[in-house]
Amino acid sequence: MRTLLWTRIATVIFGIVPGLLSGACAAEQLDITRCYSGTSTMIDNGKEIMPVLSWEDSGIIMSNSSNKILNGAVAHEAGVQRGLGEERIGYGLLKIVDNDGDTIIVGGPYTGFSGTWNFLEGTGKWKGVEGSLHSERVVANDPKRPAMPGTYQTCRHETVTFQLVK
Repeated sequence: MRTLLWTRIATVIFGIVPGLLSGACAAEQLDITRCYSGTSTMIDNGKEIMPVLSWEDSGIIMSNSSNKILNGAVAHEAGVQRGLGEERIGYGLLKIVDNDGDTIIVGGPYTGFSGTWNFLEGTGKWKGVEGSLHSERVVANDPKRPAMPGTYQTCRHETVTFQLVK
């Protein structure tokens, strides 16, 4: 009788409790391409200092992962930077809205044409999300030939690693 009781207690402690305490799903990785068009506003372009500007863009995400998470999601981002080209440094915030209307906010610093940003918060199924997004520019328009005057167009390859925490 005692052995049966201890077996049941051990089953509860080692079988059920760890699952309740973990609260997190396993980390997932996504491979996405994000393309967008945007505008920038020069704050200062003096001869003695690096150019300072703000930027804002909107676009769409194509998932290269088999599970197609975020495929067709839309994105809006904004930020500020000092310098141009490879020497630029800045900070940006990215809002991703998936096909269900749930939102992820990602943000962080960048240098040159790449950066790794952290997941800051989310809504709906993304509430409690943790992770990061590493972004590398794949292609950009020639600044002398934008689609519309005063705009830029870019596509980026991004690797997303995330987990949902309950």
